[in-house]
Amino acid sequence: MAHILPDTLPQIMPPEVHRTFRALKNLPDTFFVWHHLAPWQPDAPDFLLITQDGRALLVKVSAASASQATSAAQLLLLQDDRAPVGQEEEQVLQRFIQSLDLPPDQRLEALVLFPNIPHRQVLNSRPPQAPSWAGKELLQEDGGLQW
Repeated sequence: MAHILPDTLPQIMPPEVHRTFRALKNLPDTFFVWHHLAPWQPDAPDFLLITQDGRALLVKVSAASASQATSAAQLLLLQDDRAPVGQEEEQVLQRFIQSLDLPPDQRLEALVLFPNIPHRQVLNSRPPQAPSWAGKELLQEDGGLQW
């Protein structure tokens, strides 16, 4: 079981973050997980995962539903003024990483996780320039996606 800090969840939290917390707890004990890194900042990553060999991953959990996920191509055709699904979460991660002022050779990976949307639909909705996005299968033990 992964090492999680804090090991208990706050009383009030979105159900998507709660499901992600439970899934992360089931990772091997070679993972160290920090939940809600900056509770005083409302727009901060939800999790930081660090592996035993020092690799790090920031995770922002999206509350978007499958019905909200429209392919990027459809948004361009429709000229919809709404921000594409995942864009807000992506911006939160990018701002957070920039605020860390890491050395140029220090790399920090980022992931937007969509617990309510199948992975295939997430990939179809993802803009070409977006880094890593994953669907709900990542939270399932037999889902086929690996952390």
